[in-house]
Amino acid sequence: MTNLFPIFLKLEDRPCLVVGAGTVAEGKIKSLLLSGAVVRVVAPRANAAVQEWARTSAIRWEEREFSPLDLDDIFLVVVATSSNEVNGSVFREAQSRNVLCNVVDDPEHCHFYYPAVVRRGQLQIAISTASESPALAQKLRRELESQYGPEYEGWVEQLGKRRRELFARDINPEERHRQQVPSTARIHNVGKRCGGKSTSQREINSLLIQYALLGLQVVRLKGGDPFIFGRGGEEMQALREAGIEVEVVPGITAALGAAAAIQIPLTYREISSSLVFLTGHHAVGASSDNWPDAIASDVTVVVYMPGRDYLATAQKLRAAGLSAETPCAIVSRPRLSAPSLLVVGEVVRFAQHRSLREQFSQFIARNFEASQSELIKTTESGSQEQAQ
Repeated sequence: MTNLFPIFLKLEDRPCLVVGAGTVAEGKIKSLLLSGAVVRVVAPRANAAVQEWARTSAIRWEEREFSPLDLDDIFLVVVATSSNEVNGSVFREAQSRNVLCNVVDDPEHCHFYYPAVVRRGQLQIAISTASESPALAQKLRRELESQYGPEYEGWVEQLGKRRRELFARDINPEERHRQQVPSTARIHNVGKRCGGKSTSQREINSLLIQYALLGLQVVRLKGGDPFIFGRGGEEMQALREAGIEVEVVPGITAALGAAAAIQIPLTYREISSSLVFLTGHHAVGASSDNWPDAIASDVTVVVYMPGRDYLATAQKLRAAGLSAETPCAIVSRPRLSAPSLLVVGEVVRFAQHRSLREQFSQFIARNFEASQSELIKTTESGSQEQAQ
């Protein structure tokens, strides 16, 4: 059986047709009206509810039998009559016109099914068994209704309002996340930036311990890989030594996440069966010549914090045996002048090239602007010296 495509349709102001006007059709008409659809009903007879909707102009009821012309300019049609002949006729006509059709309780004559729905205002949870077991769908609906009470309607409205307020403001994603932090929380920005002023690790450890010993809940938000060439291990050990319990919430490693963002598989059968993580940044006093002496051609290398000295990095990789033709990808955040990760290996050929080209062009442009700015400053300084 073909898999169903689950969607929520926006029917507001769309022309929809209902063939039939009995009790079953009544429920379908009501759901269409709740969705804002423009509803036309065709049926020789109608029950009291349908007649009342027609009297108040909520719908347009045409008191007659179905005609193929009724499907002109129709987006969606629901058929709810007791006549198999009429039902089949409407479905075949809709099929020929590419109009979505649902014949109630007749799965073979349906382009879509009505799910069992839990409604809590704007929150809707739809359950479908593709008409295999409507009873099971209803059972699951009842269970979900008990789990998601009426209070969810108000919560969803508040979340939507808050979200719209945030997106209406001209703030960057980091600020947007910060807006969601409770006003009672104290925020310390201790992020480290290449070439910029940073908080020392000793200060960071001291802050964590200080607040934790006061009985406060301390959350250390870290980007990248705190446990791969990061200081997460040191922070965890400092807290343990202070007798403070630590919980680590695992995340996606930067190497995997960055590579996946530009569609690079870090390993690939018959091309790369090994993965090596290296770093271009080292602790003060540590040797910087600890890269492997030999790197095979079937190895993918990911260099964390490669820095700006590309020539030195290239020389190290060449010295380890890699060909000058080995493809590389620089993965960087747009606002940073130095790349965050360098991926080296044949797997880079799988990358989404357009994304790489755009990123590389932006990186070159930023560095060119920076170099031009520095050149202008130097020239101006020289001119001033000559004038003096």
